[in-house]
Amino acid sequence: MAKLALRTQTAAPARRGEWTRHALVILTVVFAVMATFAWQASAADEQVTEAAPVDSLLARANRALKDRDAASAERLFSEILSLESGEHRALCGLAVVGLLEEDPDKAIKYARKAVKADKKNSRYHFMLANGYGMKASEGGLRAMFYGGKFKQECELAVEYDPENVQAHLALMSFYLHAPSVMGGGMEKAKEKAETIASLDVYYGHVAHAAIAKGEEDFVAAESSYLAAASVDSQNAEGWSLLGAFYIDVDKHADAVPVYERVRDLEPDDLVAVYQLARAHAGAGDDLAAAEAGFKAYIAAEDRPDEPEVASAHWRLALVYEGQGRYEEAMAELDEAIRLDPEHVMALESKGRLGAEHP
Repeated sequence: MAKLALRTQTAAPARRGEWTRHALVILTVVFAVMATFAWQASAADEQVTEAAPVDSLLARANRALKDRDAASAERLFSEILSLESGEHRALCGLAVVGLLEEDPDKAIKYARKAVKADKKNSRYHFMLANGYGMKASEGGLRAMFYGGKFKQECELAVEYDPENVQAHLALMSFYLHAPSVMGGGMEKAKEKAETIASLDVYYGHVAHAAIAKGEEDFVAAESSYLAAASVDSQNAEGWSLLGAFYIDVDKHADAVPVYERVRDLEPDDLVAVYQLARAHAGAGDDLAAAEAGFKAYIAAEDRPDEPEVASAHWRLALVYEGQGRYEEAMAELDEAIRLDPEHVMALESKGRLGAEHP
């Protein structure tokens, strides 16, 4: 089974509410695999002929998804629907486009249509779950409603395909982080982790690491993340998860060599550039390297939506502050707030820095 890039949220603004935070944790598992699901399922479409225009368009659209080119993918999937209005693979593709664009309403709209066209398709139910999960992450009174629908669709996904590891992972994360009133619970999460381990060795280690971390058994969590990375030492994903864990538990010095390894394996991984800068900044071992990393992330034209660039400016400001460069720090904080006027950490840092160095 191909490994998928599971990302860790790096700088979620503190203004989000409690359930929203739970939903975002779920999405660290789910959102990162959404595009992969769509184009892996159509891998056979790569070899098509001019006699099959829909299959040819699907192959091109799936490649656009792989490249995260949402605009091209949407155009191609829409062209397919103009030829065959009920083509459920195109409907699912448009649902993925909605997720890439962070438009949960679009994702839900097209995923529902795909499910209606193919009611027992596990992948389509999982796409719909993604849409509901993103909707829940918006917070507010509807968060619990959409969180429940997220859980329901994940359950259908595993019912129709008991080997759908990603749907099992999403359910485990839900059980681990959702409040008990919504059906969450540690014992349920542990049972799901065992199911995952029976299906895939790598994801089994990842699941057990998440359980151990949830119980604040950081020694066991570290052991499981190391085991996951060791399944395939050339797979950057496993090392990325280990590095994110070290940062989460304030072991920044340990994260530095891990993210250096990720950079060696994936030189173009901008999230690793950001995370390595965070590790250097947190460890305080090389503020110049931290500064260079955050600047590289900010300057990159093809950087991802997460981590937010406003957070990169905020973290760069902290590096400048640590170097005694207070005017430059304040300028970075101003830029972070300009980009995100509700960035709580930047606002707090600006108030503190202004009081300490007027």
